[in-house]
Amino acid sequence: VVGNINKEEVTQLILDKFAIKPFYLENRETTEITPSFDQPQYIIEKDDVDQAKLNLGYRFPSYYGKSNYYAFI
Repeated sequence: VVGNINKEEVTQLILDKFAIKPFYLENRETTEITPSFDQPQYIIEKDDVDQAKLNLGYRFPSYYGKSNYYAFI
């Protein structure tokens, strides 16, 4: 908000228009996830393109709730 405004009036307008709730972190129990396969999967697609196209996908042994989750992100 920019300009000559009344702070209390603008604050009240924002509170009236938006349902702003405090943020809280919900702890969820996680179960150990086992990989469904241990060998790489290869998918070969043929397209009529004029340039190279390479898609890579990775799987990491981590998921939400583990201590190393944010390091992988």
